Amino acid sequence: MFFKKKEKLTVWSVIPDLEKTGAGPVPAKKFYPEWFRKMEKDRDIHNEPEKFNLSGNQNFNNIKHCPSFPWWFSQGYVLPLWCDLQVYIKDGNVFWTSPMNEYQFNFHAPDQFENYIPKHAADKILAVLKPVGPFRFKTPPGWQVQQMPMYFEYNEVFDVLPGIIPTSMYFEINPQMLLKKSAFTKENNYSVIIPKGTPLAMYIPIPEKTLELELIEETPELKTENRVAVLGVNSKFKKRWKDYATKCPYKK
Repeated sequence: MFFKKKEKLTVWSVIPDLEKTGAGPVPAKKFYPEWFRKMEKDRDIHNEPEKFNLSGNQNFNNIKHCPSFPWWFSQGYVLPLWCDLQVYIKDGNVFWTSPMNEYQFNFHAPDQFENYIPKHAADKILAVLKPVGPFRFKTPPGWQVQQMPMYFEYNEVFDVLPGIIPTSMYFEINPQMLLKKSAFTKENNYSVIIPKGTPLAMYIPIPEKTLELELIEETPELKTENRVAVLGVNSKFKKRWKDYATKCPYKK
């Protein structure tokens, strides 16, 4: 019997020994947001009906019961910031500083991005900061990585732009950080430190080949398949998605 060799996302650092410090990407499942971890999964809606506005047969499951959330965090890798980063405003200009010369960052000029987006969005951006990323990602032929913001972190200092990097032939990872004006105030002396370990972005390996869209009318077969899925998933109170995923008659 022959087993197909498992394909890998290969990562290395161009700063010698940086990976030995614990820096580098980690599985996204290690970055469930704190608010999600603290959320009650099983709630007693009958003893506290005033909290749920009970009326009829309704579904009161919260996001912990929604498969899209845990499956999202099971698919990719999170790249945390590899060093402390200070950003500050002085004499109307924006500056950055890091603990060592090895950790470099650059600013994108406004004419590269901000000047072209809607004004109401551009007005919220202090600057676009581009880390000179020390890590390289390489995927096998036919694979690439999708860069995604850390949507559920609700970071008050920055957002990261989404994108797709063709990592089967180009390996640099430089997540552009949109610094928010609202984070820099008189109270913090217009200076913010983003700590080492702060999650920057999520990277999900995806196929290079895209699927062709086929828009059709509903068929009896599709209607039955959808009905079976709804009945199967909603037949249990707990672990319903996990259990049905292993028993789905249509899953090959």
